[in-house]
Amino acid sequence: WDWISGFIALDEKLNKVVGVAFDHKAETPGLGARISSEEIQDRYKGKMIYNQINELVSVKMLKSENNKKTWAII
Repeated sequence: WDWISGFIALDEKLNKVVGVAFDHKAETPGLGARISSEEIQDRYKGKMIYNQINELVSVKMLKSENNKKTWAII
């Protein structure tokens, strides 16, 4: 395990994710090693970072290849 970095691009209203980029030095096989793939990064596009009452929310990846819900607001 080692460092993971990430960058996020938001729309002009600073609310919707329009792109993300992740990179890592050394990660375990599976999701950790694939975070820099386009497939994984595309899962974040279109996610909102503020809810209906203008509270900042988190978007996270859930572990599991067959998980239909690949993100969650916490």
